Order: sequence, then structure tokens, then C-alpha cells
Amino acid sequence: MKYIILFIITTIIGSAYNNLHGQVFEDIDEYIGGLKSEPASLLDYSDISDEPIKYVRVNMIFLHKNDGTGGFQENNPDHQQYISDKINNSNDYMANIPSNYDPVCYDGSEGLISDSKIRFSYNVIYINDSYAWDNGGGSCSSLPSNLVALNNSIIQNSTHPAINMFYTEDSVSYENIVTSQNCPVEHGMPTTSCTYWPSFSNLNKNQTVHMRCNFTKYYWMVNCVVGNSYWGSPDQETVYGWMKPGRLEAHELAHNFNLDDIHKTNCDCDQHLMMHNSCGYGNFLSPLEIEKMHKALSQSSARRYVTETTYSQTPIQVNQSNSWSSSIRIYRGLNICNGVTFQINDELIIPSETDIVVTGYSTFLTSGATIYTPHTNSVLDLIVQQNSDVTLSNSSIENCNISVQSGSLIITNSTIELGNNSNFSIAQGATFTMNSGCIY
Repeated sequence: MKYIILFIITTIIGSAYNNLHGQVFEDIDEYIGGLKSEPASLLDYSDISDEPIKYVRVNMIFLHKNDGTGGFQENNPDHQQYISDKINNSNDYMANIPSNYDPVCYDGSEGLISDSKIRFSYNVIYINDSYAWDNGGGSCSSLPSNLVALNNSIIQNSTHPAINMFYTEDSVSYENIVTSQNCPVEHGMPTTSCTYWPSFSNLNKNQTVHMRCNFTKYYWMVNCVVGNSYWGSPDQETVYGWMKPGRLEAHELAHNFNLDDIHKTNCDCDQHLMMHNSCGYGNFLSPLEIEKMHKALSQSSARRYVTETTYSQTPIQVNQSNSWSSSIRIYRGLNICNGVTFQINDELIIPSETDIVVTGYSTFLTSGATIYTPHTNSVLDLIVQQNSDVTLSNSSIENCNISVQSGSLIITNSTIELGNNSNFSIAQGATFTMNSGCIY
């Protein structure tokens, strides 16, 4: 089995499209996840103005037959341009949300957001594997058995988790259209795309996307649709615009962030990203959909694919008493202020570049909590000031720096792991009590 890996840095490229010909590049879209049980939102995701752009790792895996044929080729400039446009456009769609929408699908009451603050960091992989390559037809109830072992192998050999997006073909369609160069007038290929939902309970769930017949469809478009009188004798540039490279990727990956499809008759909502490709051509996302994606990137298994260095220096302002009782990954620090009481009872993943500041006569409590950073390139600061109080019970904090400037710190059956070259300092007049636990 041959693995060739190429990392591509994303840029932004636009693409014209005529929605009247959306059916030319029609894809059946299915998503699998069973009944979704979502916890309550721990944060207000309606305002993402202070959130960092969240970069999500995606392995774009192009399958070939054992002889290297059957898919997009590394040495073919047209193929590489198409892949590059998929990458660049899918990010452009997430970065530039248009203002036009259909009131049938969104009433406008929540306003508009011009940037979703979600991007895809793609790693392009080419694999020669005839067994995994042939995946025509079939349902989306689970990842096909001939992709399971390959999926597991890629996961086991990856340094960081990534959503595996497999591009496979149907041998019957491929041999008929590509090898034998038969040109059916109408599209009849099994181009089902399957996405497997995030989980809010199994936070280590591996998520995948399965794209069927993408290369055969591309070949049919550029060799059979171009100049075909059935489609109005379009030229190559027009047909390329009809393909809307990157929209399918953005649409499917949005399913990975817990967005549903839009099902409307008469092609209503065709400018919305979650409308099917059979009608859809646009990339509008409502604030409610964007809010839902950010919730998934904090509280579901989708969060494990966000790069470890994604963070913002603008802290989350905790100025009302609250309690977090389920696992969450946040991308900013915490500023607990205005005399509130804030408690964490579960897992908190917080960037090491940020701080937890407890100030203004506030109280910070943990009970059975685990607080840690996604990487150790820097150190999380826990700062207690302005006569505030922190009590850690049956909890642990990793890779941190502790500074009690005033107020108190009480440790009961808890562990504090200091980061490299970190300090544990208690200022004069502050109080430190350790009933049981460990600091190292």
C-alpha cells in the first residue's frame, strides 16, 4: 500500500456558479448519527465576536486502484487545480457568509454573521488500495467494511486526530465512463456522500466522511457535459462553475459539526449551504446554525479535531453565578468577576496560552473536575486576586502556574501539576490551606 502525503495551506479562491444547473452535479447526501442527545449549552454561542477562528483538521484521502489509476493524479495539473479549488473554496464559504437567504428557512430574527470563524486545515493523502477504492452503491448506515481497517490504520499512525474524508469510486461506473469512455447524457452515478455525526456522549468518537464517485463525476462533467447539446453546449469554464468545487466538502463537514440538511420542495433555500446539491448552490448559514457548530466544537467529539493552538486572548467574562456540570473545551480564558460563584464539576479543556482569573470578591469551586491544556508549549495561569476564593475538591489541574495575590486557595484531595519553570506563589496576607492532595 502506497501512502503519499501532501500538506496544503489554504487560500481563498472564488467560483462562479449557475444554480439552474445544480442538478448536473447532483449528489445524494446522507448523514448517520442515530438519535442525538445534546446537553444544554454551557456557553452563549450566539456571540462569536471574541472567539478565535477554529481550525479543524481534515484528511482528504483519495483512493486509487493498486496500479495508481482510478482517481485524481498528483502529476495532473487540472486534477490538482480542482483539489486546490475544493480546499480553498470550502474555506472561503465558511469565511464569507453572504447576506441573501430564503425566509422559508430563516426568518432573519437573529441578524446575520459574515464569518463563521470555522476553517478546515486539510492534509491530502493518496492511497493505492483496490479493495478500499471500489465502493459503489450501498447505504450510509455505517462506514463500509472495506474502509474500516484503512480508517483505523490512518488513525493509529496520525500524530493528531483528523476527520478522515474518503474519496472512493464505483468500479462499474468508472470502467464504463472513464476506461471505456462511454458518455451517458444524463447523470446516473451512485454519488452518495455519507457523513457520520458527532457525539455529545462519546467524546472520543472517530468521525468520517465518505465521498463516492467524485472522480468519475468530475471526468463525466469535463468530458461528457462540456459541449453536449443536451445541456446547451456549455464550454469548459461554464461546466467547471456548475461543479462548484468545495461546496460539497463544506456541506458534509458542517454535518460533522451537527448541522442538519435542509429539505425543501421547488428548490426553496437553494442559496443555503445545507440545502442538497441537487438544488443548493450557495453557502448561506444562519446565526443559529453557526451557533450550533460552535457548540459542537466545544461540547461534542468534533472538538478533538480543532488544532491545539487555537485560542483567543480575550477571556470569557463570568459575571453571573453559574455551574458547568459536563465536559467542555473552550478556546479562551476565564475571568470570574463581580462577586459571583462559579463551579466546575467535569472536564475543562482550556488553552495553555490563557488565564483563569478569579477577581472582585468572587468564588471559584471545583468538585470532581479535571482541568488541562491541549498542549504544553506554554502554561495556564490560575490567578486569585481582590479577596477572591478558590476551592479545589477531588479535582486536578495540569500544566499550570499558581498565583494567589489576595484571598484564599483551599485544596482538598486534589492534585496540581505545575508546568515547566512554573511558580506556586502565595502573597503576603493571602491564605493557602491544603487538607490533602499533591503539588508537583
